[in-house]
Amino acid sequence: MPAVQSSANKERPERVFLIDSMSHIFRAFFAPMQNRAAPLATSQGQVTQAAYIFTNMLLKLLREEKPDYIAAIFESREKTFRHEMFADYKSNRPPPKSLAEALEKYGSYVKQLALYRDVLTRLYPGRPVRAALLWTETPELMEIPPKALDEALESAVTSL
Repeated sequence: MPAVQSSANKERPERVFLIDSMSHIFRAFFAPMQNRAAPLATSQGQVTQAAYIFTNMLLKLLREEKPDYIAAIFESREKTFRHEMFADYKSNRPPPKSLAEALEKYGSYVKQLALYRDVLTRLYPGRPVRAALLWTETPELMEIPPKALDEALESAVTSL
């Protein structure tokens, strides 16, 4: 899908922001607030801190980034197809100590990223596509180098 020029700004392509709402709400709930011991709450004791901070994060995003489109994604309380498809979904595994360890232990994740990268580079030729694994326990973002992705793609294709 080719980039479409925004009617609001002819200088840049339209941008879509996808918000992992539950991640931000979780972070907001546990965020320290101006040396407060207790979270923000109503006079009846209803905790409002997460809603307050999450709303402020969204307002800041809208004000500073001026997205053309935005979607806030929320998770279901019920188990979803992701839990069935991915045994490690929401498993909070500790991050590997090195890229080599990640490739050894979590090679299937890297193959999956390599396949996504291959599809995206075909859809958007000439545009850079980077891939990374996010380890939620720490949190830590581990970018996977292009060479490792190329090797994982080759491995995935030859194993079909």
